[in-house]
Amino acid sequence: MPGRSKPLPVVLPARMSLTENAFDDLEIAVFDFPFQDAIDRFTHQLKGLLNKKRLEWWKYPPYRLLNHAIVACSPTVVHGFEKYGSKKDPIRRMLAIGKIIRDDRGQVIGSSLQYPSEQQITELILIWVQIWGQQKWLKKIITGKGKMIWDELLTGLEDKPQTQWYKISPTTFLNDLYAEKGLAFNAVPSLLSTLLHDKTFTIADREVKWRKAQNSSNRLCVVSQPLPISFMRKSGFKESAEEGFFSYKLEFQVQTQAGRDKPWIYAFLHCQRYAEKKLTHNQRWNDITILLGMNRQRMDGWEIDSTLVRLKAKRSITQGDWLEQLPVLLEEFGARSLVSPVEIYANPQNFWKNKNLDDEYYVIHTEGYKYGRSTHKVQTGFGLAEQSEVIDRTCCDLLQGVLEPDRPFEPDRSLKSLPPALWTFENLSESPPLMNAQKAKKQGLTNEQRYEVRDRETHQKRRQQQCIPAKAVERVLRGKSLTILIIYQEQDTCDAIYQQLRETFLLNEEDSFPDRITIIRKPILDLQLCQHLDVGDLNPAFRYKSPSSRPDGFDDQWHKAIQKGHREKRDAWRGFLQTIKIEEKIIQDSCCVAFIERSEEPTSREEFHEDQGIKKSIREACDREGILSQMIRGVQWKTDEETKDKERILRPADKGRTHNAVQDLIIRQLGVLYDPPNTIYQQIGIPEQQARELDVVAFALIKKQIGVTYALAVRLRASGEVDVLLPEKTEWMPYPEAGYKLGQIFADARPYFNNGKMRNESPVSLKSNTLVKFVEDTLIQKLERPTIAIIEAENWRNQGAWEQLKNDRLSQALDRLELREVYKRDDSELNNLLAVVRLRTGDETPQYITNRETWQKDGDRLSRDLYELSGFVERSDNEVFHYFSIGRLPSTIKGYQHIKGREDPYKIEDAGGVPFKHSQAIEMLPFFVRPDFQTEENLKTLCRVPHYLRFSPAWTMGNIVLPYPMHLGEQLIQDRLCILGVTE
Repeated sequence: MPGRSKPLPVVLPARMSLTENAFDDLEIAVFDFPFQDAIDRFTHQLKGLLNKKRLEWWKYPPYRLLNHAIVACSPTVVHGFEKYGSKKDPIRRMLAIGKIIRDDRGQVIGSSLQYPSEQQITELILIWVQIWGQQKWLKKIITGKGKMIWDELLTGLEDKPQTQWYKISPTTFLNDLYAEKGLAFNAVPSLLSTLLHDKTFTIADREVKWRKAQNSSNRLCVVSQPLPISFMRKSGFKESAEEGFFSYKLEFQVQTQAGRDKPWIYAFLHCQRYAEKKLTHNQRWNDITILLGMNRQRMDGWEIDSTLVRLKAKRSITQGDWLEQLPVLLEEFGARSLVSPVEIYANPQNFWKNKNLDDEYYVIHTEGYKYGRSTHKVQTGFGLAEQSEVIDRTCCDLLQGVLEPDRPFEPDRSLKSLPPALWTFENLSESPPLMNAQKAKKQGLTNEQRYEVRDRETHQKRRQQQCIPAKAVERVLRGKSLTILIIYQEQDTCDAIYQQLRETFLLNEEDSFPDRITIIRKPILDLQLCQHLDVGDLNPAFRYKSPSSRPDGFDDQWHKAIQKGHREKRDAWRGFLQTIKIEEKIIQDSCCVAFIERSEEPTSREEFHEDQGIKKSIREACDREGILSQMIRGVQWKTDEETKDKERILRPADKGRTHNAVQDLIIRQLGVLYDPPNTIYQQIGIPEQQARELDVVAFALIKKQIGVTYALAVRLRASGEVDVLLPEKTEWMPYPEAGYKLGQIFADARPYFNNGKMRNESPVSLKSNTLVKFVEDTLIQKLERPTIAIIEAENWRNQGAWEQLKNDRLSQALDRLELREVYKRDDSELNNLLAVVRLRTGDETPQYITNRETWQKDGDRLSRDLYELSGFVERSDNEVFHYFSIGRLPSTIKGYQHIKGREDPYKIEDAGGVPFKHSQAIEMLPFFVRPDFQTEENLKTLCRVPHYLRFSPAWTMGNIVLPYPMHLGEQLIQDRLCILGVTE
């Protein structure tokens, strides 16, 4: 009797709808900044005095200081004066939310809606402006030629406030998310968090109590109390008993979806960790976030509640204070002072909830914090069962009648019989299975001989498959030879790279590298090449201070010194590389790549600032010389005494770093695929002729706060060749060539980069109209064969100004392309374009639970991560087709889900040491679809192409988020950011 086939999994998204009566018992109040005209007039006049079109970012009014002071005195507000509205018409406003209080008979007896009065805020603003005026650069101006405009500002602040608090009905947002300048996107999550405040639920026989907390996104979330856990941490073959604390953090987000009128509410569960032992190091040197809870008023007349408010402290652990001048502002205002952060770091748990404390403080742990010699013991994330139960207890029980859960997604059944997507190095290098011990015994083999058999099989398999990486590299180089430089300081590093190169090409001990691949090893004899940039007598420690605290003229002197040091270092490296080319007779027509060993930088901030790093100089020198580069720190080998063996063994962490470096340069930076993608296109439904010719064009756009906005297009051909189109160029170029060409463009943009910002006229700060033109020209003029175009929604609709990608617009324009002009589907110039597939990622797609059709009825069904890259179709009343792609089980938790009885452990019980990380769902929406692909099955086929391309030969942990050509494009840009001086 044939066995029953295993049912395909369904996926239940953690998204809900709001009911009509969701916010009946809630209230909202809004207060717009009362003196915006006076502040704007002063900053405009200040620009005139300084003869500048714009001020440096740190010279604008310090609104963050004001907002921190407001929430430090009044936790009853969601946030201080934050920006709302568009860039053209922004407004700063404060938000407060409360809940109506009823008696046992349902009669209204009060409200928790509390906020400071207009007069209280006005008094604080006046003191805030005066403290701003004490900054050294500004004080010099306003006591001199700017005194008149300063006095005018102060006089304006003494007038009656121009605005006042006003209430908004929360039901407004049920019908119009964009009312009140998009306030709903912050207000609705805060309303839901307010409903959960002080509510409790039980999980694993432990009571959890929700508490409102300010989130980094200017909205409220809820967090649990710190929950203690004990667990066994496994490291290698050893286990050690550990204990620690974590907190459930649940945040809500409002999201729209193309073709749906009502909003979705996404529920995201996170693991929040606090510093619980003495904090000793802040290795990433970032500002420190501390949650503050008040048990006593900080200021007479200012109402408080138990909301945790979010404050920032300076980077230093030993000398740090609250960010900017918050203690000074509170003191001038007459408010009760805060505890010094240094005192909190010394013993964090002493400042957790305690009835004897006026204030509670919780230092949010971030990667890079250290506690003595250790890091935080508790790992992040939750298993799917625990995640499911917390969301179930909260959204379905505590918020019953407020939220209605969504239906599950159905699996794409046609994927069931398909082969895996293209190979990764993990697939390629996997050893044959070890012979079963019982079978070996029957064959008369000893245990040692059993392993010898596998070694011989591995040797033979590698010999048979050596052609795969060799042909793959040959394919992308298109007739060019490959020269690999290993430029090193220590022989150990050179040996490690060489060993991993042999592994990459599956070479056995007796094998040579493939023809047309040359390895050149060059030691760095001039160690000055590896020294950080010289800044003369300037003290790097000043660079860590806030701009307003640095000596007069320091920034200009520092910038000139860094630029001079960079030019000298770059030229020295170019000379060194040119010498290597001449000595080794590297031909012009060879593709040249280089591994370069970098020194560790000094740890003292009196000796070194990250601006002095030389990665930018080396990368630019290599790109100027047409060399692709990968930098690596020195490595160590285990000694004979440690291994008790004659053979040296690379330390595991160093082996991993070296392996990743080699895979990145030889596989990713060359754009290698082990197998042409046309081998799967026909199997997933693309007609045979089109499958042999199909191009996939992905548009990559990177936007950085420093002012960089840059885009390019990557074309993956059915043959496996990868090309790139840059906005500055008119023709496609091979991916390896595009790397150093792009580096030269970024290097030419360096003069536009000053004091941490890129000027708008630079060649890497593309305007919206330029980006739209680039997409239009590519789709109209540069498609040579049948093509599927892929574009990511968030950056392109916002920075790229492709308005059609917005949900409300796209649902009304599925059969058009609305760029600079409107194109219809029957335009002959677009006949090669089969479709455009829009992707949404990150917070725009929901968390999910597997194997569940409802949250409550299927509680006994096992939830576990998907073992394969899986596709799902949304079945709803929405007429727009949506496809969801979810990656396979990440290797970080693979072991736990393969061991019986530990398939889905709860962190609250014994999984504190498990680093859960589940693959995110990627939404794919095809539009502008050619008529012959408009059936539902063909829409699935179009989405399966980017779905199956969510892999990289160089990546072994799981699946990459974006399809391979888009991933290549974004990485190409990311690699060149360092040239501008952007730190790692």
